[in-house]
Amino acid sequence: PEEAKAVFTRLIEMDPLGFYGLLAHRQLNIPITLQAQAADPSGAVASRLPMDAVVADWLCLLDEKDSLTSFLDLASMSYRKQKDQNDDGWGTIFKYYAKAGLYMKLYESLGGLTPDHRKSIFEHHPELLFPQPWNEDVRAAAQQFGVDEELIYAITRQESAFDTHARSLADAFGLMQLLPEVAEQLSAKYKIPYTGMEDLYDPKTNINFGAAHMKELFQRHHGQFILAVASDRKS
Repeated sequence: PEEAKAVFTRLIEMDPLGFYGLLAHRQLNIPITLQAQAADPSGAVASRLPMDAVVADWLCLLDEKDSLTSFLDLASMSYRKQKDQNDDGWGTIFKYYAKAGLYMKLYESLGGLTPDHRKSIFEHHPELLFPQPWNEDVRAAAQQFGVDEELIYAITRQESAFDTHARSLADAFGLMQLLPEVAEQLSAKYKIPYTGMEDLYDPKTNINFGAAHMKELFQRHHGQFILAVASDRKS
């Protein structure tokens, strides 16, 4: 037991937000605490932003996603080289990645930080790491098919990083990475409108198919969570 405790403690130190780090929190019964973001009445935070927020705002408003991606990537690369990095600076970069829906870029940048920085960002800005877009569609699909909202978001985060136009080498499409042949079967059974694979790029359609698919997998595996979720990656 003592050796196991030491391993779990080390896992939390190395990767507090990874699968094993989160599992270690649970095994050691250590709660994950969130911190209230303190206000900065002096305006000092704004003066040390790692990028020009006005430019980022305009690129967001004009929906110039490619230019914004390059702009944020450069800001991230430059800020990483600075000695006076802080959570406010990284939080600003991550907020703009999230605002543009560039969650994969956000997660990649976050992965390059030290464990302490990642843990602090999570504690102060959990909404950036675990966003909840399309919440009305997710809630409706969860209720219709009896699947937890949290599971829909977890599968979506892992499979596509919330990229509506994600497409895998196995030809799985959209947010929850559905195969067209699976969508055809589910469409016939649950009367979900479907005309072709391009429909899977629509968030609401993909979420409905994904929730229906998870319902089928849980039924197939008699409610066993690990088998159902693992088989989702092979269906």
